[in-house]
Amino acid sequence: PLEYSRGGVQNGSSILLNNYPRLSSVLLPPASPEMTQKKCFIIDLDETLVHSSFKHTKLPHLKICVNVDGVDYKIYVLKRPHLEYFLKKMGELFECVLFTASLGKYADQVCENIDTENVF
Repeated sequence: PLEYSRGGVQNGSSILLNNYPRLSSVLLPPASPEMTQKKCFIIDLDETLVHSSFKHTKLPHLKICVNVDGVDYKIYVLKRPHLEYFLKKMGELFECVLFTASLGKYADQVCENIDTENVF
């Protein structure tokens, strides 16, 4: 099994990321002192914490505007039920890292609105 750690993805004693020159061997920056005793929990943004759509949605929780190559896109975001409570509890138990395959411009705006406890 693969073991994820600060310093790379390890399989036994060999770091697998060394085989991929485009990838850094370090996945996360050094942990802050208050996080050193917590396990790291990676949470996916889209379809886990929120559902986003380019189509108008009745009563969206958020409306995000993202400019991509000079074109503005309006994105309607619905939060999952009890999202704030979930993030608060997870932040108490784990060092939480947000993952997304989406654009940073979009993810940053969503995260600013949903992460009121600074969990990520």
